[in-house]
Amino acid sequence: MEKKVFLFAGDGIYQRNMLKKLAQIDDSMRVFIEEFTEVCNEKSVPLMGNEDTTALRQLRTFASEAAIYCMWKKLGCEPDFLIGSSLGEYAAAYCAGVMDIESAFRLILLRNTILKKSENILSMCSVSVNAEEVMKIAAESGIAISIAAYNAPELVTVVGKEICRFCAVLKERKVPFNPILVNGGSHCEFFADEFSFFMKETEGIVLRKPQIEIISSVDTSYTHSDIAYWFDHIIKPVQFCRAMNEVMERDAGFFLDLGVSPVMLGMAMNNTRKKGIKWLATIKSGADYRSNIESAKENFKRIMQEEKDVH
Repeated sequence: MEKKVFLFAGDGIYQRNMLKKLAQIDDSMRVFIEEFTEVCNEKSVPLMGNEDTTALRQLRTFASEAAIYCMWKKLGCEPDFLIGSSLGEYAAAYCAGVMDIESAFRLILLRNTILKKSENILSMCSVSVNAEEVMKIAAESGIAISIAAYNAPELVTVVGKEICRFCAVLKERKVPFNPILVNGGSHCEFFADEFSFFMKETEGIVLRKPQIEIISSVDTSYTHSDIAYWFDHIIKPVQFCRAMNEVMERDAGFFLDLGVSPVMLGMAMNNTRKKGIKWLATIKSGADYRSNIESAKENFKRIMQEEKDVH
């Protein structure tokens, strides 16, 4: 039987009031959001307030995907594999039982503290060419960049100190690109000197072996249950292409996007040409979460019935 893969997105899917809307739709989502809100309140972090900061956006994004996972689990939709891109891997790790809710809170805030050190120094953009070509363009232009994420064979994210100048070069060469509207960078060696700080700040955090297999998107010798894995997660590029290749080699045939926007589904589709794969977005588009989720539930029932009929 074909394997099910759950996809967790990173920072880019944030939407205002998404937690309030999700909590109104399903009890399992509401219960998780209330539990995470309580953890945040104990640390004076206004998860459900009107304040808008990068740290709050990241916490809310994590909470939205973890809550959506709880809903699908209650409906009997159980994954064989989890893949998280960037911030999304924290939600994947929580759902797999690697970290408890308080550890997830601490690690996400610590990640944000470290990444803030690149504000007004680093920038990022996505480029619609392969990694070899983008690095060739940078070298020819005398601009230092690094690959922050391998999203698809012809889509990479780059990070560096001169991204504005690099974007001008890309525009001149008619190479498609999109600046990423965040102040700072991630997934690069800029943060390598923060290792001692990271290890000190993570004292007392207990991680466990995953109960559901997480396909790592980090090139590291550590496992998810090693705290050092989560430092490598900050300084190394996202290897989403490699993660997709691995699940495709292991009979993946059903992909479910747990985001409030199907960003991951689009990237996953760009990583395979295999026919017959079933793709499902929890929320396809727009602000009407309820109708999107009801439609996704019906599509899931149909897909499962079709699978039963085949077997």
